[in-house]
Amino acid sequence: MYFGLSFSRVGADFRGQLAPMFQRSAAETFRGAVSEALERFQEDMNVYTLISMPSVLGGSIPPQQGPQPGTLQPPLSLLDFTPLACFLNNILSAFNDLRLCCPVGLAEEVSVCLQDAMTNVTRQVLLFHRAEESAFSAREKDLFLSFCCSYAEDLLPFINRCLQILFPPNQIALILGVPVSQLHRFGSLGTIDIAAILTPLSFLLPQIEIAPEEIQLPEISSEIDISPELSGLTLETQRQEVETKQQEVETHQQEVETKQQEVETKQQEVETHQQEVETKQQEVETQQQEVETKQQEVELSEETGKSESADQDEDFSLE
Repeated sequence: MYFGLSFSRVGADFRGQLAPMFQRSAAETFRGAVSEALERFQEDMNVYTLISMPSVLGGSIPPQQGPQPGTLQPPLSLLDFTPLACFLNNILSAFNDLRLCCPVGLAEEVSVCLQDAMTNVTRQVLLFHRAEESAFSAREKDLFLSFCCSYAEDLLPFINRCLQILFPPNQIALILGVPVSQLHRFGSLGTIDIAAILTPLSFLLPQIEIAPEEIQLPEISSEIDISPELSGLTLETQRQEVETKQQEVETHQQEVETKQQEVETKQQEVETHQQEVETKQQEVETQQQEVETKQQEVELSEETGKSESADQDEDFSLE
């Protein structure tokens, strides 16, 4: 680009010819990453079994505060379903690579690529259902329904929000010269059609109305940097945060147990001290009894001595 800027001084600015090259390269890299994510998802679904939901990761986590404006938090509920979590993690990696060179001209191509990818994901989910439905238990049916609901209500809307940060509707509308409310007339520009993707799964999903995504976006300028929004969008980060919280809880529990043990030890020491005091008191009482016994013996000996003296006096008087 600096080289082209220098040539522009002599009327040979070739920078305009470079943009399509970068755009094609970015598109090919993104398509390759999405294709790899699809292959891994297919492999995961081939070996996936519906087991009791590991709610330690997703379901049992208390509701967190809403994300700060301009940031995205991947839905933690996807951690209950490994294939969906891994697939989203791979898509987020593709987004993070794309944002380094993300021309607005790629909005339609990226959206179509993701539309096809999510359609293939839906097809894989249906194949899994047809292959395993006959062997489903009542518990497995409930888990599969939760799997489909998490896919429809968490994963797909989250991907749409990521697309709207990569390709802000305000910026696209400004380039096209139309209001933001009229962008839907141009097809998939920075969004995916969730209703079309979920049509094959309609017989499995509860009857819900899928509303279009409405996100309050800031005013978009040509100098906006979207890297802070997408830099940390990985489920691995969320998983590490959950594990850290669990470790903190376990450490706190250990500290509480240690405190309880210390309290019990103190109580035992107090009881031992009380027993020692009682033993001392018993010894004192025993000593007092011994003293009283000695006094009684002395008194008896004195009385005996007096009696003997009186007898001797009587003997002398008789003589």
